Amino acid sequence: MSRLFVFGDSFSADIPNNETSAITVTKKVDKKQAWTYSLADKLGVRPYFLSKYGTGLDYTQFKFNEVLPKIKKDKDYVIVCHTSPSRRWFIEKCPHASNFLNYISPDGSLNIDWVEKMISGIQGSETSSNGIASSFQADVGRHYAIYVARQDLENLYGESIITYFRHYQKQGYKIINIPCVQDEYSISHNEDFNTIGNLDAVSRDEFKAKDKERAFTEICQGCDGRINHLSNDNHPVLVDKLYRCFTEKQDLDLTHGFQTGMITKDTWKDYNTLGLSREKMNI
Repeated sequence: MSRLFVFGDSFSADIPNNETSAITVTKKVDKKQAWTYSLADKLGVRPYFLSKYGTGLDYTQFKFNEVLPKIKKDKDYVIVCHTSPSRRWFIEKCPHASNFLNYISPDGSLNIDWVEKMISGIQGSETSSNGIASSFQADVGRHYAIYVARQDLENLYGESIITYFRHYQKQGYKIINIPCVQDEYSISHNEDFNTIGNLDAVSRDEFKAKDKERAFTEICQGCDGRINHLSNDNHPVLVDKLYRCFTEKQDLDLTHGFQTGMITKDTWKDYNTLGLSREKMNI
């Protein structure tokens, strides 16, 4: 059976459970609620997840290159979710710890407790394949983020990843590149159709507030219980847009058609699909 290969971060990762999530999942979820499963079903294929929470573009490209020989361009479909180019896979055994903001404390020091939590439960994750301690690799990442990283070079890096996947679009692979964050790129994400907007804006616009970023932070408390950061009602909207991209080469417009402004502190419990809470941790 043909497959829908899914690459990226939390915007496209498989539905978490209490074996894969650091935060306890308290609600049962029907797979049909997730846009990835619904899109695969509509295309008549089965989903194959290579996406992972907290990862960056380097991990996405690495996993794509790893399975490329298995992708049949005449039968299979590919979704690539593009996250922020600032993320980097410094901790070899923990690709899910690519967001520097998670392990750099406000004073600029290494949040070693967070790093240890991330590597706990992963056999052999204390050291990399070359014998370097994972905590040291995290500290290298911290120094890179604070003292080396440049926004202009990160933008070029993000564009190079897009160019890499557009190359395979030109080769006939059925690929859709989805922008998941606001970027400053000078090139389009896709070869045969226009791409407008990004999924992060769709996610933030679900909150009813002038300062949506602040509302998201204060309400979710770091525990976004929406599947792939979207409320249940917006998954079918995304599915329809992606299906039309695959079958009709229709432009991917992520700026309209989605429900907005429905999440407040009082209504959050109705949209916390997974029932996540910072008070209930698995680590």
